[in-house]
Amino acid sequence: MSWFKVDDRLCFHPKVLAAGNAAMGLWVRAGSWCAGFPERNGKVSAEILKSLGASLRDANRLVEVGLWSKDGDDFQFHDWEEFQPSKQQVDARKEATRKRVAKHRNAKRNAASNAVNSEGVTALHDESNAVTNGVPVPVPIEEVAKAPSSKGGAGGKLTPEPAQESAAAGGAGEPAAEAAQQATKKPSKRATQLPADWVPTPRHAEIAAERGIWVSVEAEKFRDYCAATGKTYRDHDAAFRNWLRNAKPSPLPENTPQRDELAEQRRRANRDKDRAQREAWKASASPPTQEFLDLKTRFRKGN
Repeated sequence: MSWFKVDDRLCFHPKVLAAGNAAMGLWVRAGSWCAGFPERNGKVSAEILKSLGASLRDANRLVEVGLWSKDGDDFQFHDWEEFQPSKQQVDARKEATRKRVAKHRNAKRNAASNAVNSEGVTALHDESNAVTNGVPVPVPIEEVAKAPSSKGGAGGKLTPEPAQESAAAGGAGEPAAEAAQQATKKPSKRATQLPADWVPTPRHAEIAAERGIWVSVEAEKFRDYCAATGKTYRDHDAAFRNWLRNAKPSPLPENTPQRDELAEQRRRANRDKDRAQREAWKASASPPTQEFLDLKTRFRKGN
């Protein structure tokens, strides 16, 4: 998880006092969003302002007091790179966390494996001491007759026969047909870790809007989960789609900016879906008839 750093003397800074609480609320929320997308380097687009339910007046107020600057239609945090970590620093920290967690998991796995091996060695040691600690284990007469003696004569010590070599490593004894089948088998896509530049797709935003959840919040949870556990996937987009389908919606109180933002997210997803359907109809060889469009209009009006 990335953090948006705020100075402990911010509350009484002259620029903050001049901006007012409403504009500073926008400043904090936009800063939190930028921290989750370090590649933006503190740049806030007009679309994000709409998603945050912010007014253009508050954004311009931040520009007037010097906390933001204007960059075309976007707004830029003042001195973002001086006080906030860069994308390279965020990626390096996540990579260090991933390695630390992987090292811890490997240590636990090795400890469990060593415990099992030491138990097996103790059992073998106890069995080998059965002759000296208790009654000697009887040996069948046939095995004594077959066992070769040492150079000392018939009464010498029995020498064990060398173990027979097993089949050559790598499956040299495998049938030719099975080897040919292994050679022609199509290699499957390898599971990899989540790329540092991975971002949700429009399809993810659509699923989140349908389920009433925050796609940006769930994306950050998904990144942290992959970094903490070292989880790998063959298809990260498909994995995140399942993640969104399993996520539990968090109810929000009435008349809050977050609830308004979530409603706007749903409306945008529905508009995008309708636009995609209309474009698909226009591009199809058999567009919908006028009768169908009239019925759809009447259905929406409730007639």
